[in-house]
Amino acid sequence: MNFYHSYRGDTPDERGFGKDVRVIRSILDSLDELSKDGIEVKCAWDFDNAFTLGHILPSFAPDIIERIKMRV
Repeated sequence: MNFYHSYRGDTPDERGFGKDVRVIRSILDSLDELSKDGIEVKCAWDFDNAFTLGHILPSFAPDIIERIKMRV
């Protein structure tokens, strides 16, 4: 995951990284639904910078960090 986009702003809305947050939450929701149905899905989570993992997620989407921790 990398929420830095040179062509989009660094804002928590759809013009910035808010779109990324929305998409990742949707993916996690889908994985949760599959798990409820007894379907196990293996994933690889790649965080490539301190900006996303050290600043953006803790400040604007700490739930994503916790939900991914549950899958590791």
